[in-house]
Amino acid sequence: MQRHQAVQIEAAQAQSTFRTIAPAAFAHAYQTKNIVRQVSISAGVALASVFMQEHNALHYNRLAERFSWNAWQFNDALHLLREQLPNLSDTQRLGVLAGELARQATLISCLDFFRLGVWIALALAGFLLALRAAD
Repeated sequence: MQRHQAVQIEAAQAQSTFRTIAPAAFAHAYQTKNIVRQVSISAGVALASVFMQEHNALHYNRLAERFSWNAWQFNDALHLLREQLPNLSDTQRLGVLAGELARQATLISCLDFFRLGVWIALALAGFLLALRAAD
């Protein structure tokens, strides 16, 4: 019950904080906050897309280095597909391997993106802890 009362007191304090602000100024501030939010979301999506495209191309090229007739891994994978999917032609088997190559590149790119997210979250957590310690 005490926690509920504390929340009510905090809500009342928050409401009284904004009473001194003119309604027109509050409306402008609210609109500005919404604009900044929309721009931030758009920028975040754009940066994430660029990051994913760049890393996908990087990993695809690195994985494709072994995607040739001279690579034993490629020949082993093709031989395995011949055994497991005998009804497919060699062209179709190459298509299966190419699709797997693209999936693997995308998977590694996503892992890079999530690692970046973890580092950003850790940096922000450290920043917030430093701000709290400064108070």
